[in-house]
Amino acid sequence: MLILALDPGDRLTSWVLYDSEKQALCGHDTQPNEKLLIRVRTDDFPRVADHLACEMVACYGMPVGRTIFETCLWIGRFVEAWDGPHSLVYRLDVKMHLC
Repeated sequence: MLILALDPGDRLTSWVLYDSEKQALCGHDTQPNEKLLIRVRTDDFPRVADHLACEMVACYGMPVGRTIFETCLWIGRFVEAWDGPHSLVYRLDVKMHLC
C-alpha cells in the first residue's frame, strides 16, 4: 500500500509518499499549501497513493493562535480534496510510536 502522509502547516505542508509493503520512502517535499492542494486533488497523488494520512492538531491545554486555526482549515481542505480513504494522525501517537 502506498501512503501519502501530510504534515500540514498554516502556509507550508510537508509530504511523504511511503510504500508500506517495501518499507521504502518513494518521495518527499515541502510545498506551499495552495500548490499541494492542487496536487492532492488532481495530480499524481490520487493515481499513485492508496491512502491519505494527515496529521491532526489536538488539545494539549495550551492557548493557541491564528496559525493553529489556519492549519486546521488546511487539514480540512486536504482531506476534502482527497478522493479516497484517509486517516487523521495525532502527533502524540506518532511520538509514542517512534519513541
